[in-house]
Amino acid sequence: MSVWRLAAVLAASCLLSGQAVAATAKAAPPCDEQRHQLSEQLQEARLRGHQARQAQLNDQLQALNQQCQGLIALGARHTNATEQASRRVERRELLLRAALATGDAQLIALRKDQLAKARAQLEAVRHP
Repeated sequence: MSVWRLAAVLAASCLLSGQAVAATAKAAPPCDEQRHQLSEQLQEARLRGHQARQAQLNDQLQALNQQCQGLIALGARHTNATEQASRRVERRELLLRAALATGDAQLIALRKDQLAKARAQLEAVRHP
């Protein structure tokens, strides 16, 4: 597959997923659900190393946060704990990516388990 065709397919998939997120926003599910969906998509993009997709999802998440502003009051402590948990998830994703590059099945399984625990901790901090 040529580079141009791959770029076109990637751009089309990003556009379609952006439209899907917009369509779900029009369906008006709660802000928490939309944030959760965008966060999962963002984590998947980070895991796969898709920086353009990450930027797009970050923009969508910021727009959603502005739209839903005031619905969730976050204290400084909660925000700090959320940031720490987010950084932990990002670090675990990087470690998993490195393990995938080595091809060591035991290391991959260990990193997947650690990432799952870090994501669970992040969700626990976000939704106490």
